[in-house]
Amino acid sequence: MLKNFLPKSDYFKNLATLITGTAISQVVPLLVSPIITRLYTEDEYGILALYGSVVAIVSIIANGKYNAAILLPKNDSHGFNILVLGLVLTAIVSAVSSIAAIFFNHQLAALLNSESFSVWVPLVPLSIFLVSSYQCVSYWANRKGQYKYMAVGSTIKSTFEAGIKIVFGAFGSGAFGLILSRLVGEFFSVGFLSIKNWKDTSVFKRYVSLDKIRVLAKDYKDFPLYSSSSAFINTFSLQVPVLLLTFFFSESIVGLFALCSRVLNMPMTVVGNAFRQIFYKDAVQSFHVGQVELFQTFVKSFKLLLLIGLVPLLIILAWGPQLFGIVFGAKWEMAGVYAQWLMPWIYVTFIISPLSSILNIKGKLKYNLFIQIVLLAIRVVSLLIGGLRGNELLAIQIFGVSGFLFNSFQLIWFFNLARPKKTNHKMN
Repeated sequence: MLKNFLPKSDYFKNLATLITGTAISQVVPLLVSPIITRLYTEDEYGILALYGSVVAIVSIIANGKYNAAILLPKNDSHGFNILVLGLVLTAIVSAVSSIAAIFFNHQLAALLNSESFSVWVPLVPLSIFLVSSYQCVSYWANRKGQYKYMAVGSTIKSTFEAGIKIVFGAFGSGAFGLILSRLVGEFFSVGFLSIKNWKDTSVFKRYVSLDKIRVLAKDYKDFPLYSSSSAFINTFSLQVPVLLLTFFFSESIVGLFALCSRVLNMPMTVVGNAFRQIFYKDAVQSFHVGQVELFQTFVKSFKLLLLIGLVPLLIILAWGPQLFGIVFGAKWEMAGVYAQWLMPWIYVTFIISPLSSILNIKGKLKYNLFIQIVLLAIRVVSLLIGGLRGNELLAIQIFGVSGFLFNSFQLIWFFNLARPKKTNHKMN
């Protein structure tokens, strides 16, 4: 498969393993999507999207973003203690979220203008725990080069989700089947990766030290102080369409947007996540060698991402509505119109997302926080314009165009960061 077409090196070998494995894990969901869209309504998809948005916003900061620091120490002992730190923070945030979800579920649903969502709020903390834990465990697996296990974990998640959606959808379970499938998939993927990582539990006794955890928490404090803030704002801005479309319009509109976003992001995320994991590790190693090597790694990854995403971009721009109507059913054709406006933004996001690891490597996390704040403001204003005018298509159009332009500027910035500094040499 993909391995046969990439150059023979550890970078491309690891990249091919992740892309091939995770691509296979998406075959089943893609095949069953035309069935699932005929078993569930737009409103039910909207509830799932709202649930996922709330989970994403909290889970991205639940581990303090210490998961991104797991790769950095040269010593495995230090990396493992950072992993434990991230898991402990995840447990604490999930516990606090559980209390809030139980006592304030109706208030949250009312704030989002979706009373039907209140029944699902108590399940949110469980998903937060599973998602944040997976972030930590997968980074440790990446550090140890366990790419096959990472790919299998993704396959397990998608397979369980697809099966449960079909079975419960056939019995008319509604949003319950969609949310349950997500929880089960998350549980088994985290469980599988954890078991494969720690068959020998003595590693905890050998590595874990409270003193080390305290020291490392301080050494990598920029991650919770800056990276987590930036990640939170970025994730919140990504979820703003779901939140504001729910508030101004209906779960049905959100459902159309959610399907559109899921279909466009699924293949992009498969490749993008693989690139992010491999690029981060390879870029860190290149950075230790020199600036020129880092820039070469950056450019190599940029070119591959640019080419891989070009074909989906052209297809959606040309035949988006027709494809959605044929594949998912006539009631989903409008999602194809949304896709045409969102695809350029998703294309650039696909390129810059893995490459954004350059900010961690070059110590520019503080600047990224400012960038994400500006991006959030642009997206909120874009959606408010459409929402206040009562025009959901206008909201999505402005959102997509503004996201494309802003991410293009970010890409230029990343190139400048990765580029070696020029030095002046005096003539003798």
